[in-house]
This record gives sequence, structure tokens and C-alpha cells, in this order.
Amino acid sequence: MKKYLFGTFAVIAAIAFFAFSAPVKVTSPRAITYFVYKGTGAQNNQANYTQQSTQPATCASATNLCWFSVASGSTFAATFSALDKNHDGVITSADQAEDHITVELKL
Repeated sequence: MKKYLFGTFAVIAAIAFFAFSAPVKVTSPRAITYFVYKGTGAQNNQANYTQQSTQPATCASATNLCWFSVASGSTFAATFSALDKNHDGVITSADQAEDHITVELKL
């Protein structure tokens, strides 16, 4: 009986600690910035994009990349690298990143 006493006490203590902990606050959705490719220059250079806070309706880009989104808490470079699956500095359909919430490709 004594060998189960410590385990029982540990379970009761864990329940007590979590029962009186502060509730988890739900944070607001992240802000999203859309980077619209200007159609010229290296795709992996942030200077070749215009930024806007609303999702673009159309894209006048001459290449396959139209735009991609970056959530707050991330950076242009990190998001571009994640979307550029074959790491060639260009986002195309070969990268299989055609997720219209994150990136829009002109096919």
C-alpha cells in the first residue's frame, strides 16, 4: 500500500496544479502581408515586390509567380525559402507550391 502512496499523491498534485492554472488566451489571427511580384528581376529579392495588406485579385506578372503571402511572425526570406522547394531562387509550378492561400502562380 505504501508503494502506491507516492504515485497517488503525484497524480493528485498534478490535477491540483492544472485545475487552478490561468486560462490560455486565444490570440487574434496573424496579420498577412502579400508580396506581389513586379514581373522583373530575381524572384528571391524582396525589392522586386510590392507589398499590400489585401489578397491580390489578379496578377500582371510576365512569369509564373504572381504573389505570395507572409504571416506576421515570419519574414520574406523564410517564406520564400519554404515555398521554393527545389531551392533554385524561382517559385514555379515545379515547386508544387500552388496553394492559392499562400501563393498564386500564373500558368
